[in-house]
Amino acid sequence: LCLDDTVVSGRVYRPEDLALVEDLADRIVVVLERAYLSDQAARARARLDLLGQVGELLTVGLDTRARLEAVVDVVLPTFGDACVAYLPSDAGLHPAVCKVLDAPDDPCRRVTGIPSSDLGGDGAVATAFRTREPVLLREIQPGTEDPAGALGLHSMLVVPLLSADEPIGVLGFGYAQSGRRYGPDDLGLAREIAGRVAPAVDDAMRFERELATAEALQRSLLPDQLPELHDADLATRYVPGGVGLKVGGDWYDAIQLRNGRVMLVIGDVVGHGVRAAASMGKLRNVLQYSALDGLAPAEVLQRLNTYFFGLPDADMATLLVAEYDPAGRRIRYSNAGHPPAMLRMPDGSVEALDDGRSMPICATDQARYHEAEHDLPPGSILVLYTDGLIERRGESLDAGLARLRASLGTGPAAVEDVADTLLADFLASDVPADDVALLCFGVRGPDEALRLRIPATARHLSGMRRAVHEWLRRAGASSAESHEIAVAVNEAAANAIEHAYGLSDEEFALEADQRGDAVELVVRDSGRWRTRRSPGDRGRGLALARALMDSVDVEPGPEGTVVRLRRRLGRTLGDP
Repeated sequence: LCLDDTVVSGRVYRPEDLALVEDLADRIVVVLERAYLSDQAARARARLDLLGQVGELLTVGLDTRARLEAVVDVVLPTFGDACVAYLPSDAGLHPAVCKVLDAPDDPCRRVTGIPSSDLGGDGAVATAFRTREPVLLREIQPGTEDPAGALGLHSMLVVPLLSADEPIGVLGFGYAQSGRRYGPDDLGLAREIAGRVAPAVDDAMRFERELATAEALQRSLLPDQLPELHDADLATRYVPGGVGLKVGGDWYDAIQLRNGRVMLVIGDVVGHGVRAAASMGKLRNVLQYSALDGLAPAEVLQRLNTYFFGLPDADMATLLVAEYDPAGRRIRYSNAGHPPAMLRMPDGSVEALDDGRSMPICATDQARYHEAEHDLPPGSILVLYTDGLIERRGESLDAGLARLRASLGTGPAAVEDVADTLLADFLASDVPADDVALLCFGVRGPDEALRLRIPATARHLSGMRRAVHEWLRRAGASSAESHEIAVAVNEAAANAIEHAYGLSDEEFALEADQRGDAVELVVRDSGRWRTRRSPGDRGRGLALARALMDSVDVEPGPEGTVVRLRRRLGRTLGDP
């Protein structure tokens, strides 16, 4: 305390004034000490409140980025004017979240464009990550790397986020416009914040890795290619759930059978995650084997239940299996506790296929599965789905079924458009809480052309011949005509497989149209025919095709070869 008289007053201090000044100084010291202690107490309370808020935020179910963003929002402005959270990436340490305060009372502003930090560099962020120790920069010099230069920071404190095994990220706190500086006494609070944030971030990262693994496994187990059907169209969709680990249990399949029929499957394994995805894979494998073994839908479910109920780690699953017969335009189906299939008839009416119901797979070893049948006339669309499509919190299942019935009844005609419309109607405004599998099956009309894309391998020719036979039957061809035309098309397709592609994995297209009393079939490939090297019995396919058809034209081009085969129905070969 310093008191001074000036020439204005003309007064002069005397020795007896010293006691008064000392007393005044003591009183000022007490006031300052109280103010300092009050400030320290307020600061301590603010820091305790900050730690409490950090702890509360990390108990909610957020993903990694959202949790980091919530922490950044809380620490500003109590512990900084800016905060950056870094996570490891292929490019080093990438800034996942960065926010700053432009003024003490302003809301946080997100900042992008902050450069990544090289793990091998000597900046504060990389150093804290490598050494697992905080780095304090009380005064930052101009040109400093890391986020300080980009954010205009005057003081910075960087602390690593540590898991049990390794560092998983870095938090950087900075002061700028407030003029404050970090000191050694701030290290304890920074460590405490990082200690509370790190386990929550580690859990979130582990959860996201498991989620990604489950989704990748799920998608790898779903069929990557659907069978080409000669009188029907298929459309499928899969949407993983967005809340929690809601992936891994829902699936669909379409299996082309040897007798020309197709088996349609939709299923849902109880549970989620990698285990549910693995269970789904086992179910699908056994089901495919059972279907190709010639079992009917109810027999397939019976075998699945018998087999999986005996496994110690089997999970319960709902399943709907339907077998479509193109000759009779009819399905027979069996339902193991799954939501009913929806069928839209050509007149636009919609009905739920509620028959043939029984217990889910692995619910009991005493379950007996039953079948029902239903016509699928040309122009009808069958929709198989999992409950994630229609179930909503606080809404009854009947309400979801009613909404599905209404959406399907007023939906478009093409199955791809039907699938898109259903997803738009049910999922556009809401991320599903559960994953969703959807399979739409539409029966073509009798006058529709045949359009197939067929793998260029010899083993797929038998299925192509069945499709041609069935299409010709609907076009009015006799049995003899169907046989002769199918042989001619087979020779053209075999040439495309052998000469256009060789051993490579490709596809060729088959198109068939009826033009009055004649049919035209076109085989298209995208390869280049090679010259036949050896004579003999090989290479006579086109000659045989020309003998069986009215005309066969081969049109080579830079984008592939087109073979057009024409024949008028209702005549004998050799007639004009």
